[in-house]
Amino acid sequence: MNNPQQEQNNDSESTEVGNLVSTTELTLEMTTEEVAQAVKNSAHNRFHRSRNWQSGDELKNGKYIIEKELGRGGFGITYLATSARGELVVIKVLKDELLARDDFNQLEEDFVNEAYKLNQFKHPNIVPIIEVIKDNGCWCIVMEYIQGKTLEATVGERNDYLSEGEALNYIKQIGAALKEVHAQGLLHRDIKPQNIMIREDTKDAVLIDFGLALKFNRNPVVNSGGLSHGYAPLEQYQLNVIWDYYTDVYALAATLYFVLTKTKPISAKQRASAKKLVPAKDLNPAISQYLNQAIELGMSLDPASRPETINIWLELLEKNERNRLTWKVLSVLLPLGLGLFTTYLFFEKTPISSDWELKLGKSIEKECTINDLHILTQKCHHEKYFFTGNKGEQTIIEMNSDEIDPLLILMDANGKEIARNDDIDVNNQNARIIIELPKDGIYQVNAQSSQEQESGTYTIRRVTAN
Repeated sequence: MNNPQQEQNNDSESTEVGNLVSTTELTLEMTTEEVAQAVKNSAHNRFHRSRNWQSGDELKNGKYIIEKELGRGGFGITYLATSARGELVVIKVLKDELLARDDFNQLEEDFVNEAYKLNQFKHPNIVPIIEVIKDNGCWCIVMEYIQGKTLEATVGERNDYLSEGEALNYIKQIGAALKEVHAQGLLHRDIKPQNIMIREDTKDAVLIDFGLALKFNRNPVVNSGGLSHGYAPLEQYQLNVIWDYYTDVYALAATLYFVLTKTKPISAKQRASAKKLVPAKDLNPAISQYLNQAIELGMSLDPASRPETINIWLELLEKNERNRLTWKVLSVLLPLGLGLFTTYLFFEKTPISSDWELKLGKSIEKECTINDLHILTQKCHHEKYFFTGNKGEQTIIEMNSDEIDPLLILMDANGKEIARNDDIDVNNQNARIIIELPKDGIYQVNAQSSQEQESGTYTIRRVTAN
């Protein structure tokens, strides 16, 4: 889009993201403080024009014409509008009710910053920003109009449940968007079905709201508030909180819970008060046990019990999807005598190794997880890894270090201890668990030092014996 012409009236300025938004030039390289100052500089020009717009109302002297209101949230209103080019767009604006608040200037700064957060991303599953405009003292964010329905509406209109395949397709796309968000140093903090649009033509999922997005910081901070009950983890209810990627893991897992059950989860605050979350599989028996456990793991109240990153949690879903597709094909081909061939096709990329390969030290390097046969080197006091296993599998987990006394603890998806290591040598520098897995499902391995405050490098690997 060409840069719009700046008008003479300071209160009718218009800009594409990255150009002029008042008398101060805003670029994507500017700090949050510089953007805030630019908004403050124009605050004295604010007119108290109603933001309750009707069909036919014009913005920027007819550049945009309001078609209808799309919805209202806690802070903003979204409108469908037509541009001078005849294109449909979405315009987001703060509500009139906020004008009287003492912290309105701060709200307005955060609102404008939302556009700049969004504009960092060029991702197919994140809504594109078109421009930021200011009309009669009112800041507006203009975004691409996503032709389609919210994920909430998509699920609600079905007479039956979405299949696991369709549900996981949406969740993996939003997971890909979140990986990009996290890579840019941001947390979203408001993942929920209402904030996800499903395109009518391609059926792609698109994340549309970044109003609560926050610069990532592992230090304790004062919580500024804002959450969605049912999808917000327990830490979002706390005044002083340490944010991490696991905050968005909870919300994405809760979204998958809704998509597969058509039921909004009870809030984390209710769960912390001893109210039990009904397992997703109890509401929809067609859900596999693996997927049910992955949802529960992602929705753990204790952040330390959740997968630490979106990528780790998504890998658990990928393992479930491979199992589901394998047995679906086998159920068709087994009667035709093609079962063994099909099993080879599906499992050749997921090697099952015998214990002699462990002695030879064959391994596949992979970051963060130890599904099947992986080896990692870490420098830390405590790390957790996840893998999926089947009942009766002979599994060996080994941890080696020249710097620490290793301790291995194997737990089920609910955090219940199943086994811990026996020392391999007298120097306590190697540890191993050999076990026949008691059930199908997700398992967690805690790798740590047996001595408090001791840290160092180690390698860890898992082998499934034939």
